[in-house]
Amino acid sequence: MDKKRVFRNLLRIFVSAAIILFILWKVDFKEFFFIFENINLVYILVVLVLLLIALLLSAYSVYIFLPKEFDLKKFLGYYSLSWAYGCFLPGRLGEFSIAFFLKKENIEYHKSVFYMILDKTITLIVLVLFSFFILPKLIPMKYILYLIVGVIILGLIFYFIAKIFFKRIYGYIAEARLYILENYMKIILNLILTVLKWGVTGIAFWFAFKAMGFEISLITVVLLNMAILLLSSIPITINGLGLREGIAILMYAPYGAGKELVLAVYLTLRVFYYFFATFIIFFVYILRKDVRFK
Repeated sequence: MDKKRVFRNLLRIFVSAAIILFILWKVDFKEFFFIFENINLVYILVVLVLLLIALLLSAYSVYIFLPKEFDLKKFLGYYSLSWAYGCFLPGRLGEFSIAFFLKKENIEYHKSVFYMILDKTITLIVLVLFSFFILPKLIPMKYILYLIVGVIILGLIFYFIAKIFFKRIYGYIAEARLYILENYMKIILNLILTVLKWGVTGIAFWFAFKAMGFEISLITVVLLNMAILLLSSIPITINGLGLREGIAILMYAPYGAGKELVLAVYLTLRVFYYFFATFIIFFVYILRKDVRFK
């Protein structure tokens, strides 16, 4: 790992820690722990099931890009392990480790990475589109438009730089464009699965709020969760740690949710994600030698 990457990761850790410490400084711990004393465990069980369903939908949305003969059960092992790494490693490096697993199945690195990037791009499009239903109520429209225009301009700059100076990258872009044109039904199916995935995730958050005694519209939670995921994807922290919770506190405030409640919900679900990730890594390394990272 080069020094610049080490510095960036250390800076992200510092930013995450700073945000978390600031949030904890503002939180009333007596009220925070009181929330857990009255938690509804049945709803929490529903949350766990929904998060598992969302993970399966996420895996299948990538699987559809692979050759038809690829074994689904084996892919679930690969995807689950790369997702688990992604929960702990900075910069989503873990999620892209799936390219190393698929290489063992004779799928080239650039194709595996392309499938992941394509899936992430569709996810970004879905989050942006659905966020438009909630963000204008919370953020001035002009700032949202500035963000969209900036992303488009950066994308065009990258495209033309790759075309002029990096023939190999441009070749991959051309190959990707051809794949999209020839497999548009897979793109549509991935889009549907992505909407379902984030819809199910939003429902999980809604049940988490209900488990802690707070009533709020289901649609509001689903849309807010998408907007929070979009805004917290800015790579200034370790996988959104601290930033996501901070943004959530700000965005739920107009709906009457206190910072202690929002922090309790988001920390609870983050712990569940880490629990799933730890279990997957343990399960794979103990029982599934065929999908270990080597």
